[in-house]
Amino acid sequence: MLLFGAIFALMALAMDAVWGVLAGAARSWFGRSARRMDVMGGAAGLTMVGLGVGLAVTGRQN
Repeated sequence: MLLFGAIFALMALAMDAVWGVLAGAARSWFGRSARRMDVMGGAAGLTMVGLGVGLAVTGRQN
């Protein structure tokens, strides 16, 4: 059982490292263009508004 836990921990560490490298590469690609950064900012804002509207429309279900 300890072996399985160690294998899982190593796999999780490797996958997190890969995600970190990919996120860094994506950030540097987006950062090279002001237009891309503006589009990303607009998309993030639109996502927040959409989530807020969806939450307001559906309401709380007990």
